[in-house]
Amino acid sequence: AYFVEIEENKAYDVCSQFFNYRWDQNLDMAGNLSAIKSLWGKLQEEIKKIQEKKEVDLPQILLICKIFEILPTEYSNFQTTWLMIHKDKARNLDNLTNWL
Repeated sequence: AYFVEIEENKAYDVCSQFFNYRWDQNLDMAGNLSAIKSLWGKLQEEIKKIQEKKEVDLPQILLICKIFEILPTEYSNFQTTWLMIHKDKARNLDNLTNWL
């Protein structure tokens, strides 16, 4: 179970990196496109792992990650706490909404 949690946490991390990516002034167009495409590839891999668990709809992880990203700064520790407390099936939109 521990390794499953680490794998799912990785999916949340990659999702956050993807949605948080901003233009890097130190890179040219090709470099920025390469960076975002690389993150997209990693996100695709993580989504495939989630879908193998029989989630057929677009995984809620995408919406959950975006919600984490738009939370005000006073919620800065919320994501870490929520991920530590909730495991697997408990990591869903209903539980997140209730906690918020």
